[in-house]
Amino acid sequence: EKFTSVTEQYFGKKFQPIAPLPEFEFKSYLGWNDQGDGKLWYGVHVQNGRLRGDLKKALRLVIERYELPVRLTAQQDLLLCDVDPKWKDDIHQTLKNAGLKDLDDIEPNDQLSMACPALPLCGLAITEAERGLPDINKRLRAVMETVGLTKSDDIMIRMTGCPNGCARPYMAELGFVGDGPNSYQIWLGGTRNLTGISRAYEDKVKVDDLETFFEPIFAYWKQNRNSGEEFGQFVNRVPFEEIKAFAESYVPGQLVSTERLPRVMVERAALDKLIKYAEENNTTLTAAATKAIMDL
Repeated sequence: EKFTSVTEQYFGKKFQPIAPLPEFEFKSYLGWNDQGDGKLWYGVHVQNGRLRGDLKKALRLVIERYELPVRLTAQQDLLLCDVDPKWKDDIHQTLKNAGLKDLDDIEPNDQLSMACPALPLCGLAITEAERGLPDINKRLRAVMETVGLTKSDDIMIRMTGCPNGCARPYMAELGFVGDGPNSYQIWLGGTRNLTGISRAYEDKVKVDDLETFFEPIFAYWKQNRNSGEEFGQFVNRVPFEEIKAFAESYVPGQLVSTERLPRVMVERAALDKLIKYAEENNTTLTAAATKAIMDL
């Protein structure tokens, strides 16, 4: 308030009240979209912001052929704007022939992920990012499928080769921050709409250990998530200590799907107590019920 008061004195008049803002929503802007003036824009996915080979040549070809304005997104993608609908087929086929994937064919985690250049271009980098993330995304997807997650269960992933955070890993649902050769500090808990900050979960996680490290985390998300709960929302709701306790007792490859477990009925009064306990201790109903039974 003091800062506002002093600033208003210099400004010469009172500031207007802060206008309410709508909840921010993250949008990729990829694929074909109606521009609103009779024309279209085409969002081109550029993995980690790096264009190469035939696709780079094809993009230049269609941009020059139709004199298209180009916009860069904060997600390192390109928007080809002011596209006349009659140009659409030629542009789409030209880019597809050069290797551009249709939106439905792009791995969901790749659509959301981003990395800084890191090695060999950045003198501050201590490990890989841009060159390493595509393969790591494939490995993470394989782990997710191992525990029963599907492609609709996507995660916003960011990776940097050092702690400076140029690819904004500290806002991602899952952040890799280089802390040594082939080693990363893992950050969890950013929000999909990029309005929250993640927290450091583990240090010195080696690239070769990613499958064994992430399988119990993804398995716990699969077992204990609320309906439609995204990964970032889950790791913000469930304490890290609870996730780590599950990981310590987890046996890789032996996850039992909760859908196949027998169901147990409880009295309403018992359920109400479980719900109250879970809310007071910021935990899940599954964890609360498990603790109650194990403490017998």
